[in-house]
Amino acid sequence: GIGQRLMVLDISDPTAPREVGGSAPFADFVRDIAVNGTVAYVAAGGGGLRVLDVSDPTRPAEIGSLEPRGYAEGVAVSGTMVCLADGPYGLRVIDASNPRNPTEVGSAFTRNYAFKVAVAGHYAYVAAAGAGLLIADMTNPAQPLQVAALATPGYAYGLAVSGNTVYMAAGWEGLATVDVTSRAAPRL
Repeated sequence: GIGQRLMVLDISDPTAPREVGGSAPFADFVRDIAVNGTVAYVAAGGGGLRVLDVSDPTRPAEIGSLEPRGYAEGVAVSGTMVCLADGPYGLRVIDASNPRNPTEVGSAFTRNYAFKVAVAGHYAYVAAAGAGLLIADMTNPAQPLQVAALATPGYAYGLAVSGNTVYMAAGWEGLATVDVTSRAAPRL
């Protein structure tokens, strides 16, 4: 994401990435991108969720969109389920089985500010500002089950999941590492 556009780079030579294509500008800046096959999901701030066909990397084309209530901060995809960190409206769950018509089907943590989201297995992990780490069981995407909340040091801006560990960008506190072996009882 560069400014208000999705850019496609050829990285076959990692020492010399080369721009091969770009989207038309969105209504707001690109905050996050998730790709599933030939479809890219772009969290475009106040411009909502944008869905692009990237099967021809020289011409990424918008094929769908969703205007959530909040501010699209982060996005993660698992199969046909898209999780959107919707700023002041928490986590939004979207059915993207038809990428041309993404449809919101559920939500969780709607009173928390969601900056980023990651999906691993059937769990969604949310970096939720001052609320820290939030975990939802996504077995039923229409009714995500809020499993746990863990206050983390600093301000939770971003995260990545690897196995049973969540790595959180915790603002002024740096990196926070959370063991989520027990999803119901995560520990710093």
